[in-house]
Amino acid sequence: MEPKDRLRTRSQFPSPLEGEAQQPATGHAQDKPRPELASRVNALRVLFPVTLDPTERVFFRSTLSVSSAQRDGVSANPHDVADEYTRCVQAYAPWLTRGALCGYGSLRVSYGLGLAADMAPTLDAHSAATSSTTAATAQSAQALALTGPARRLALRSLRNLTGHDPAARARLRDALKDLSVDGRIRSLDRIRAEVQDARAHIPSRVLTDAGLTPEVLDALAATSQQAADARARVRDQKQQAQVIRADLAEPTGRLLRELRLLLAAARDTRSVDATLPTVTSWLISRGASRPEEGGGSSSGGSTPT
Repeated sequence: MEPKDRLRTRSQFPSPLEGEAQQPATGHAQDKPRPELASRVNALRVLFPVTLDPTERVFFRSTLSVSSAQRDGVSANPHDVADEYTRCVQAYAPWLTRGALCGYGSLRVSYGLGLAADMAPTLDAHSAATSSTTAATAQSAQALALTGPARRLALRSLRNLTGHDPAARARLRDALKDLSVDGRIRSLDRIRAEVQDARAHIPSRVLTDAGLTPEVLDALAATSQQAADARARVRDQKQQAQVIRADLAEPTGRLLRELRLLLAAARDTRSVDATLPTVTSWLISRGASRPEEGGGSSSGGSTPT
C-alpha cells in the first residue's frame, strides 16, 4: 500500500495570509510573483476545452460532502491550494491532454479548473481585505505609540503624588496588568480617571509642579481616542477578512481534494510510464490515514490511492 499524504499545517509553513512570504513548491523563496489566478486558469482552459454538463458536475461534487470540504478547507490556505493545483495541472498537461494519467482525465481537470475560476474573485477580495488589515494594524501601532509621552508623564506624576496611598497604587497596578494592545488602550482611560481624581483633591500648584497640567490630560484623552479608533478599524478589517475566508472554506477543500487526486494519479502512472516527471507539492506530506469514502480525510489531509 502506498503511503498517504497529509496537509501541512500553518505551523510548518508560513502563510501569505499572515503577511509572510509565500513558499513555492520547492520550499524556496520565489523569485517572481505568479500571474493572477484567473489568467492562469484561462490559459489552462485553452488546453482543456471540454465543458462539463450539469450531471457530470453534480457527480464530481457528490464525491466530497459539504461538511468534509469545509473541514479540510478551513485548515488550508486558499491562495496556496489554487496556486498548487494550477501549477500541477500545468506540469502534467502533456499527459492529461492525451488521457495518459491513470484515473484523472480532462473532465476532472475541467471540474478542478472550474473550482479555481469560481474562487478567483473571492480570493481577490480576500487579498484586498488582508492588505487592508495589515495597513490598519500598522496605523493602530503608530496611534498607540503616540500615546506614550503623555502616558509616561501621567504615570510618573501619579506615582509621585499618590504613591503613598495603597488604594491608588492598587488601582494603577490593576490598570496596567493587561499588556495586550487592547489592554494598553483600555489602561489609558483608567489613567485618565486617576488623573482627574488627583486633580479633584490635590492642590493645583502641586499638580502643575508634578506635570499634571490640563494640557497633559487633554493630550492623553486625544491620543487614547485615536488609538481606540485605530484599533476598532483593525477589528472591522479582520472581521471582513474572516467572513470572506469562511466563504472560501468549501471550494478550498474541494480543490485540495482535486490536488491530492491528481498527485495520486501521477504516482500510479509513474509506475508504468518512466517519462512522467515527479511533481511534488509543498502543501502535502506523507503519513496520514486513508480518507473516508465519499468524504474528506478523517485526519484532514490524506491523499486517495
